[in-house]
This record gives sequence, structure tokens and C-alpha cells, in this order.
Amino acid sequence: MKVSVIIPIHNNASSLEKTINAFLNQTVPCNVYEIIFVNDHSKDTSQDILNKYNERENIKVHLNSQNMGPAYTRNVGIDKAIGDLLILSDGDMVPCNNFIEQHLNFHGKYPAKEYVVLGNVEYPSDLRITPLMKLGNATETWADIEKQKVYDYTYFRTGNISVKRDFLSVKFNTEIFTDIGFEDTELGYQLYKKGMIIVYNAKAISYHYHFRSPQQYIINVVRYGISFAHWASFAKDNDIYLKNINVNYFGGNNKFSIKGIKELLRRLAINKLSAPLIIFLAKYCEKKNEQLSFILYRKLYRYLFLKGYKYGRKKSL
Repeated sequence: MKVSVIIPIHNNASSLEKTINAFLNQTVPCNVYEIIFVNDHSKDTSQDILNKYNERENIKVHLNSQNMGPAYTRNVGIDKAIGDLLILSDGDMVPCNNFIEQHLNFHGKYPAKEYVVLGNVEYPSDLRITPLMKLGNATETWADIEKQKVYDYTYFRTGNISVKRDFLSVKFNTEIFTDIGFEDTELGYQLYKKGMIIVYNAKAISYHYHFRSPQQYIINVVRYGISFAHWASFAKDNDIYLKNINVNYFGGNNKFSIKGIKELLRRLAINKLSAPLIIFLAKYCEKKNEQLSFILYRKLYRYLFLKGYKYGRKKSL
């Protein structure tokens, strides 16, 4: 089975050479796989780094003429791929040396086309991870994944996942998603409706080298809310709207449920008047008490997400 690894790049210069070298030193022969890097108009030295490897036989490099966002960029990689198996990764992910072998092994165990393999994401062992480095880090979303027994479409995560080309009859929706956030979840939902079954392989490990500043975290959460609002405005199926918005973000249909009451209390505690104070305190604690700073920033997540969601809904109407 020929493998195509699709990697969107956007300002990943700090870890890009680690990513490239790790993919070039896999336990499977180099003629088994190709690596497709799609540079989404990076402003750092990412393209200079990619140019050094452009002549390698199993590497393809494409440069977007302007910044198009992850949905468009991954679609470019899919269009250029020749593999029977597509592995979706990221420019800030550094794979273990048997990463491709592990994905191939699981697809051998689950040969039916509807089986999708979700890999594992961990923090790199060569770095000391501080609390603030965990803000918005993809590794955090993998923390409890092994406890799950069923993986729905929300586990279709493009940082480390593989899908058979025969099953990928749809691509990322560039009409809805021009920015970061939920483009992978929406594709997962489309595949879920076609019978997708996700299996988890904890040994297919990628190490995540992207660490956001608190300010980047705040901005990105708002952007996630905007992207989700765009998706909600296009959604025709009530389960997306009801499950993801009402239950997870508004406390559900029943305001007197435990979840609804908790959401009401959260809104009373964190609102447009108190949020600036919480941000000030979190910033003040960044050097004095990083763990407390982390907790305060995390408490802002739903407020920031809903702020973006409301803004996105106004722009969508």
C-alpha cells in the first residue's frame, strides 16, 4: 500500500527540520511513502527550509500564492497525493520512527475502507513543559483519549490520522472554513455519515512542538468560535446544532438541568465586565504563579469561544 503523508505548513520554521528528518528516517522503505508539504504562504523561513529538501525523491513541495487556511491547504495536498493511504499530519508534529509503519499495521488489521486510524499525540521528551505551554496545545485534547470506547466524528483530528483514499469521497469544505477551527470536525462529520469507524493506535505517536503564547491562545479561541458559527450557519442537520452548540456551549435545551445551571453560573462569573480583570490577573501571574495563570486563562475558554461565535453569527446572517 502506497502512503501519502500530507503536511500543511504555516510559520513552522522552528520545528520544521525535525519534522522533515523524522519523516525521512522511518522504519519503512522510502519507496513506500511520499511526503507532501503545502506551505500556506508562511512569513518565516519555512520555505527556505523546504527548498533544501525539494530534490528528495519522496518529497513534494507546494507553495500557496497567498494564505488560504488549513482546509484549502490540506485539499491541495490531497489533490497531489498518489497514495492509497493518506496520513494527515501537521508542520509542528514530529513523528516517532515507526509512525508510518504503525498506521499501515492498523489498516492491515482493519482493511475495510470505512476504518480510519487515529494516532497518538504527546509532548516532546526533550523539552520541559510548563503550565502555560499547555494553553491551546493539541496534546491536551489527546490526554484522556485512551479511556474512550467509541470515537465519533469529533475525534477526526488532522494532527495525526489516516484514511484510505477509496473512502475519502469528500474533502475539506473551503466554502465554510477559510480560517482555523472545526474544518477537520466537519470533514469527520461528512465521513461519519458515510459509515466511518475510527480506531485508535496509541503507538502511532507524533510529538507536538507548537506552543502558543497566552495572547495567541485568546485570539485563537475567538477564531474557533467564529469558524463554528460559520459551520452552524451552513448546517442542515439538527444534531450538529443541538449537540455541539446547545449542549456543549449553551448548557442544553433545559436551562434547569445541571448543565444548564452550571452554564448560567459561568456566564454570571465570566462576562464582558469580569473577563478583562481575569485576563489582567492571568497576565500578572504568568511569572509569579504559572499554574494559577494557566487556570485563569483556561476559565476564559467558553467566554472567548462564545464571543467569537456571536460575532461569526452576525457576519453569517
